[in-house]
Amino acid sequence: MSGLKRWAGVMLLVLATAASAQTAQDNLKKARTLIGQNKFAPGLKLVEKATAEAGNDLETTLELLELQGVANAGLKRPGPAKVAFQKLLSLFPMWTLKRKGPPAAVKAFAEAKASAEPLAILPATPDMSTGKISEIALELKSDPHKLAKTVIFNYRVGGGKWKVRAVPAASGRVVAKVDAADKVEWYATVLGANDAEMMRIRNVDSPITHTYQAPVRQAAPAPAPAAAAAADPVAADAPADAPRRTEEPRLTPTDRPSDIELVERGRRRAGWVLPISLTMMVAGAGAGGVGTYFGLQSSNARRQFATATGASSGIVVGLTRQQALELDSQAKNGGTIANTLWISAGALVLTGLAVAIFGPDEAVQ
Repeated sequence: MSGLKRWAGVMLLVLATAASAQTAQDNLKKARTLIGQNKFAPGLKLVEKATAEAGNDLETTLELLELQGVANAGLKRPGPAKVAFQKLLSLFPMWTLKRKGPPAAVKAFAEAKASAEPLAILPATPDMSTGKISEIALELKSDPHKLAKTVIFNYRVGGGKWKVRAVPAASGRVVAKVDAADKVEWYATVLGANDAEMMRIRNVDSPITHTYQAPVRQAAPAPAPAAAAAADPVAADAPADAPRRTEEPRLTPTDRPSDIELVERGRRRAGWVLPISLTMMVAGAGAGGVGTYFGLQSSNARRQFATATGASSGIVVGLTRQQALELDSQAKNGGTIANTLWISAGALVLTGLAVAIFGPDEAVQ
């Protein structure tokens, strides 16, 4: 019968919580409508009733605080309005007003935003000093409005079943004892007055995971001078004013520089880079010179032809037709050859420069 009674008690608790949550949602809905109609007094009463219900989730908690601030501002109570907004921003610093309120509400919200301090609760490093994970913990760093009352830890060890542990919230380290040999997963919910949800720290789909790590052993300390002297009997028997024997330091295999270090001591251009580069640039300069010669010949022939034909009449004067045709052909062919040589010269010079700049290196050992 004890098991049946326990089951019945759990069911009654679940039903009571569900009924309370439904009542809070009904009051919230009515308060939202009344405050939207600027009926601040009756709306505020419904907000207070909904706040007094047990087990409000985080979204409900945040909206109730916003409605409380707007209603108080509408009733010309700037102090309570500012406090309600400060609590809201403490839980959700990026909150913005979701509804159009009176100018007093906008002003109170702006003042609260300028002075609000966040509720700061962060995951802490677990205790592994016993050779296993013996606790999970949070660090309550700041709670200016004393909103946090209880922390509900949900955890499982080694992928087993989820367990729940409630711990009172207090400034500093908030700890839940666990017994995990190698791995523990957990998330937490921070509750306030009337078990209203104030903060969620991860969730069942994305829990925090700790894996046990053995402590790192410290290296043995260096031997004392007396021990070093005992290890070297020659030095121990020598007179105090006798010069000490020194030995050249010996390189162990791990002390010797690696092959990579030897190769990287210095680098220089490969032996063929400079000759090839210079050859291509000289060839380019030569091609440019020849192109210039043909360009001058072409210009000279074109000038003679233009002088002989005249600028306006187009009639050849002082030359035979055969000579005029030869001058015209010479001008055209010379221009073509000159352009080709100039292009080749530019390509050769640029290629030579590229080889000189980007040519491969070889290591200097």
